[in-house]
Amino acid sequence: MKQTFIRLQVNSLAKKSKAIRSSISFEHALSFGIVYTTDDKRKHDIVKDLCKQLEAKGKRVHVLTLLPEKKENFEFLFPYYTKKDFSFFGQLQSHDAEKFCAMPFDYLYCLDEVPQPMVLYILAKSKTKCRVGKYAEGMENFFELMVEEKGNVQQLKDNMLKYTAVLK
Repeated sequence: MKQTFIRLQVNSLAKKSKAIRSSISFEHALSFGIVYTTDDKRKHDIVKDLCKQLEAKGKRVHVLTLLPEKKENFEFLFPYYTKKDFSFFGQLQSHDAEKFCAMPFDYLYCLDEVPQPMVLYILAKSKTKCRVGKYAEGMENFFELMVEEKGNVQQLKDNMLKYTAVLK
């Protein structure tokens, strides 16, 4: 039932969003956000690598992780939120996630192959200028730039960086 309310909230946020969406040149972009879902170290390491690549180009990077459930034996470098951070009626109740949504990123990368409704909530509520994600039919309300990728998350990350880096 909670998932249904989250989906309703996501659709409402996507329709009501007043954020000004546009793309700016990668060269002039200063701030980047990364949101992703993980429960394994491999994807976490891919995100750390992306952060290093962006920081080496002089970009500020903020990351938010959706954990399917809290992992006690897994150390995260980034703020995270879980399904438990949503009320029964689908309202987000995580200070870290709310703070992330309020940041006016130039680009926000979503490194999920199929974004969960809880990640779509972040994308819909975000003040980001340009949201970048994997191409999927029906996701036009959540991304300004979609990358078609049939490979793995590593290739998705590489292509997102490659395509945004050539934007003028």
